[in-house]
Amino acid sequence: MDSRFPNVTQLQEELKIKDDLLLKAAQKELEMTRAYIITSDLLAVKEEEVKRLKEELQLKDSLLESAVKKELEIARACEMKEKVHDNQADEKLEVGRLQEELKSTKELLGRAIKKRRKRTKAYLDTLDLLNRRDLELKRTEEHWRLKCNELQKSLNEQTSNLQIHHLENTAQHQLEEGEQEEEMEKKEEKREEEENKQEEEKEKREEEENKQEEEKEKKEEEENKQEERKEKKEEETKQEEEKEKREEEENKQEEKKEEKKEEEEAKQDKRRRKKRRRQNKKEMEKKEENREEEENTKEEEEEAKQDEKKEKKEEETKQEEEMEKKEENKQEEEKEKKEEKNEEEEAKQEEEQERSKQEKEVKNMLNEEEERERKEEEKEKKKEEQEEKKSPEEKGSKKDEEEKLSEGEILSKEKHDKKKKRKRRGQKKQ
Repeated sequence: MDSRFPNVTQLQEELKIKDDLLLKAAQKELEMTRAYIITSDLLAVKEEEVKRLKEELQLKDSLLESAVKKELEIARACEMKEKVHDNQADEKLEVGRLQEELKSTKELLGRAIKKRRKRTKAYLDTLDLLNRRDLELKRTEEHWRLKCNELQKSLNEQTSNLQIHHLENTAQHQLEEGEQEEEMEKKEEKREEEENKQEEEKEKREEEENKQEEEKEKKEEEENKQEERKEKKEEETKQEEEKEKREEEENKQEEKKEEKKEEEEAKQDKRRRKKRRRQNKKEMEKKEENREEEENTKEEEEEAKQDEKKEKKEEETKQEEEMEKKEENKQEEEKEKKEEKNEEEEAKQEEEQERSKQEKEVKNMLNEEEERERKEEEKEKKKEEQEEKKSPEEKGSKKDEEEKLSEGEILSKEKHDKKKKRKRRGQKKQ
């Protein structure tokens, strides 16, 4: 049969070779389809995971936004309550300050009224004295005028009688009368001089009394001014001491803040709010105590004023601190949002990188398989060429051997390929 039909054997061999090649190509296509199906399944699973992660991130974002909104609303409500409380405290402080100003103004008005009353009394007393002295002077003048008129009348009568009865002694009488008149005039002049001197002395005394009263008033004014200066100096010294204490307290508070910044921000906010509320309560209690002490004594009033000034400055510092804290919280929220965005971008980049890696691995696997197929095809072609060169008997014997070997090699190759596929699947899953 071989001699008669040599072409049949060759054709059978060619058919077997082609069948083997077709089987190999079919197996390769099956492997390619399996790899494609596996990769598509993995991509679908990963896409589902990405969607799930996105949904979780959206839920987290919504929860965070709702929590942040609630916290902001709570903080706003607390701020409004604190503002109302601060406004009430400020109103109470203003009322107390106005009451104190009214008291001080009333005291100053009382002092000024007393001084004016004293001045008016002194002025009225001086006017009464002057009026009395004027009346006395008028009375004395009238008295002396009447006496002079009476004396003149008596003199005229005596002169007329003497002229009638004693014409002879007229000269003598005239001389005597002249002497008497001169003496009377001299006496009157002396009396008038004495009265003038007394009036001048009285006027001098009045002027001295007025001067003394003016000096007393000046001394009182100087004493009041000195007292006011002393009070101002004492207030300035106390204010300087308070400033030093405040600076020390501020330095201590700054150190404490630097230590507390390392801790968690949420705890710091809660603790600070509690501390502020407690401090506000303590400050209100202190203010009430200071007001009660102010009503008791003036010294306590001054101390209360200084305490109120301290508290106002502390409130201003606290308000500034609150503003700074709010700004810090805003900045931190912005930082957190930026970090979340960066994390999302990084996750997306990682997913893209993983996809690209998987695609590259799949492509490399496909390229390797194609290269192996090409190499095997080249080897098979070389073997066929060598076999064609050999004799047909050797070909027959070798074909039998090759058939036996090919069956074992095919089985071994299939097992080897299955192991490789399992390894690749495990690597892909990892």
